[in-house]
Amino acid sequence: MTTLQTNSSNPHPLGTKLFALCFLMGVAFGSGIMYAVNQYPTLVNQSTLSAESSNLTLAEYERLKLGMSIAEAQSILGPGVETSQTETARTLVWNNPNGSKIIAIFVGNQLKNKKQVDLLGR
Repeated sequence: MTTLQTNSSNPHPLGTKLFALCFLMGVAFGSGIMYAVNQYPTLVNQSTLSAESSNLTLAEYERLKLGMSIAEAQSILGPGVETSQTETARTLVWNNPNGSKIIAIFVGNQLKNKKQVDLLGR
């Protein structure tokens, strides 16, 4: 009859060591992600605050005309925040402190589409 021998000199087999290593790497990676998540709102708020305009109104939105250049739109609304850019198109957003905003899409430096969200008239 054959007897199964165990190695009592090595109480932690390789599988346990690998599990512990993976667990510790996961904890370290997760900590890095949580740090980034906690820092992200600060970064977003800083960039948004620097681009917030002084209460843009529906009247200013209506001054935007299809076909006008980015420079012309910025002369009415201020610099805005570029949220998207491709080879041919750019999207700019102007935010008010109350959450209302103007969104403009420029193709070939010409305003092709505009949208307002919750703007108030003056």
